[in-house]
Amino acid sequence: MPVTVAVVLVRRAPPTLAREIWRVTRAGLIAGFGATIVYDVTRTVLSVFDPSPYNPFEALRRFGVGMVPADAPVAAVMAAGFAIHFLNGSTFGVIYAVFAGRHISTTRVAILSGIAWGLTLEFIQSILYPGWLQITTVLNEFLVISGIGHFAYGASLGLGVRWILARPPRKEKTGG
Repeated sequence: MPVTVAVVLVRRAPPTLAREIWRVTRAGLIAGFGATIVYDVTRTVLSVFDPSPYNPFEALRRFGVGMVPADAPVAAVMAAGFAIHFLNGSTFGVIYAVFAGRHISTTRVAILSGIAWGLTLEFIQSILYPGWLQITTVLNEFLVISGIGHFAYGASLGLGVRWILARPPRKEKTGG
């Protein structure tokens, strides 16, 4: 429903406003997707160096289990989990771009505001995930790996949004 309302509002907006909304949304989607890759690479590297039994990708499996039939192959479960994960990362990128995008005046502001957003997401996740994933014995490892991952996500998101929005908008093609 919210997406439908947003689409209707954008379609009724003046063309220059609609183009700007699309430009910021696009920046958030692209930068959010890329930042999610950075987040995953960071968590993978940290989990390799930490001998803990904590699996930083268990949440993705759980996302997938919630989306596909119970008897689905493991690859289908993980594909669904990764799809949801990247949708989340991209959507959080759009939220950041909408609220911070126009205020990112320097690289420093991009990095710091992105980190603030990433750590806000970490704070929310640290409340919800330990109970959902039944993390008890490896809670410290979870918080460290996830926290550093969200730090990296935020910094790369801020830089990505700044870079994309700093590029001049594409010229519209005229008929003829």
